[in-house]
Amino acid sequence: METTQYCQQVLDEINNVLQQVDNNQCEALAQTLRSAPRIFLSGMGRGGLSIKAFAMRLMHLGFEVFVVGETNTPRLHSGDLLLMASCSGETGTSVHLARKARQAGATLALITASPHSTLAGMTDMMVYLPAKNIGENEPVTRQPMSSLFEQSLLLFGDALVLQLMETCSVSEADMLARHTNLE
Repeated sequence: METTQYCQQVLDEINNVLQQVDNNQCEALAQTLRSAPRIFLSGMGRGGLSIKAFAMRLMHLGFEVFVVGETNTPRLHSGDLLLMASCSGETGTSVHLARKARQAGATLALITASPHSTLAGMTDMMVYLPAKNIGENEPVTRQPMSSLFEQSLLLFGDALVLQLMETCSVSEADMLARHTNLE
């Protein structure tokens, strides 16, 4: 197969995942993001990179956003939102963070490929991305490990940004005004 055929296969797989996302779950997450006083985002590995990209856009939208583990992350308070991304829903660090956030009184949200996982059982809301989970033999993708989840997470975040731009009446010019000028 040629590279362009592999590209088409990846695009088809991502499209298949995103077409199956539950709109009610998306709207619940969007509403929770809009109403949270502060938003903390967390993810490990490549999923962490995708969630950091979403955190940047939320900041551009005007939300008060922090990435867990960064040196400028403040104390989490009751009422704050912790949004986690975990393909497996079993990542030890994420489970630990969820427990700490729950003790602090935060709202917990999860984007995952594993709706029956430990993390899914701990959260107030979840968005299920039906992508292959590490170690499972689902015929969803030919891609290795959790690649499909990580790619779908990135594009899901970008789609949610478009929704938030519309519902919060934020223009691209508004977002550009918050873009860094230290480049």
